[in-house]
Amino acid sequence: MLSLLYMTFHLMVTDSVPAKPANIVEFPLKSRVELFSVRNRYEFSKSPFGFNTRDYSGLRPKNELYVGVYGQYRWIGLAYSRNVYGRKKDANGNEIKATTMGLSAIGDKWGGIGTFHSYRGLAMVNRRNEKEVIYPNLKFRELAVSIYHVLNGEDFSMRAAISYSAQQMRSAGSFFIWLQLNGQQWNALPSLQQDSVSIPIVKDDAPWKNVISAVPQLGYGYNVIFGTKGWGASILIHTGVGPAVLWSEHEPRQFKASWALGAAAQVGYNGPKWYTYLHADENCQSRIGFTNQSLYMVMQNVLLTIGLRL
Repeated sequence: MLSLLYMTFHLMVTDSVPAKPANIVEFPLKSRVELFSVRNRYEFSKSPFGFNTRDYSGLRPKNELYVGVYGQYRWIGLAYSRNVYGRKKDANGNEIKATTMGLSAIGDKWGGIGTFHSYRGLAMVNRRNEKEVIYPNLKFRELAVSIYHVLNGEDFSMRAAISYSAQQMRSAGSFFIWLQLNGQQWNALPSLQQDSVSIPIVKDDAPWKNVISAVPQLGYGYNVIFGTKGWGASILIHTGVGPAVLWSEHEPRQFKASWALGAAAQVGYNGPKWYTYLHADENCQSRIGFTNQSLYMVMQNVLLTIGLRL
């Protein structure tokens, strides 16, 4: 009898409490197309944050301004961009060419982002006289895949944080697991010209070198919602350590520990028909073995995007 009264009272109390409205809302229009412009800095630096010595900079592409297009149909998206500024040649007539492509599948609990970078030629700048030397025979290719799992996908939307393909109604955050997979190949021809204003960084005892790494990371993300008009901001940070294997034609496989750190911030308008946002991020990962010195891979992006839902 007492248990029956308890169950009746429990049901009455439960029914009297209104259900919590969903914090993640889908847009009726599932497909998107967007135009973006990004200032990209991809560098192999003596510091994990891109600061180098007083004498020289790290190796990097000179092309730092890109424009691109992105299209999404349902849950999968494809991006393509080309450099449009900074393609001038050095004193020897050498030029850098760069291309970036991306493929993504963004969800609230699970998702993946894949990118491909190709650089034909990397530059080094002597800080004392600002003279730049481009190594045209130094080719670098990278395939990177990031896979994530959000632990609180009911309240925090990764789609609202990084792609604006969903709308989060109230401010909330969540921890997430981030797995970073990288495969890199260097093609440094023996004919690399060594200029007196720079110091030799890349080993030239092998025509190609490979690096593969897998770095699991733990992160936290938070979306701040400004009222009900679609304006908001987000922040993400993640870090971890994992194994890396390095090998080349003349060198045996080496196993190293590689750590990674990433942070991103974004602010913008996320509306039912169109959206726009300003995004900034920095990601760095330790790299040991393919150069004469220990360098860090540093990527910095500032991205302005305008998108239309279809």
